Amino acid sequence: MEHFRLNSYEAKDPVPRLVYDIVRERKPSIVVETGVGVYGESTAFILCAMHQNSEGHLFSIDLPPWEVPHETTKEGDGWYVLEDGQKHYSPEAKDVGKLVPEYLKDRWTLIRGDAKVELPILLKNLGQISIFLHDSLHTFEHMLFEYNTAWPYVDSSGFLMSHDILWNRAFLEFTKAVGEKPVIYHNFGLLRK
Repeated sequence: MEHFRLNSYEAKDPVPRLVYDIVRERKPSIVVETGVGVYGESTAFILCAMHQNSEGHLFSIDLPPWEVPHETTKEGDGWYVLEDGQKHYSPEAKDVGKLVPEYLKDRWTLIRGDAKVELPILLKNLGQISIFLHDSLHTFEHMLFEYNTAWPYVDSSGFLMSHDILWNRAFLEFTKAVGEKPVIYHNFGLLRK
């Protein structure tokens, strides 16, 4: 497998590199991901692989920045921590995907909104997709919602991928429900249709 570094950035998490290798190998035409984040590691790696493949388009869904109440403390990298301990983007973090270079953005459509609203609309408009990647809200209910929503649109040789699958049992329960055996690597799950 080809080793890849995005400029001089080296991902600490092995998942973006794994996703990069999958996109390079499979050469998908359409990838949909939920959750980009401030840096957008997976986003940047997917887009770079598509650029090197000379094909493909990435559609990403991510929440718009939160209005931050006064009772917050600022952490580094554009995060605020609310009193309940939850992390939220600051209003300064309007630009998600800081790692995505300008020359890769022609293959990227960013949709700012809630995946529960935007994902079904996007998938209906796209029809079939090659790869779906979940990396947004990691609650049991939300993960199952995204898997169940995306799976019917994944083409016959496509993949459903998910980050942070060990946070709850949603991924494992979904794979049992659809009768497919997953591949699990660290905290990442891959399911081939």
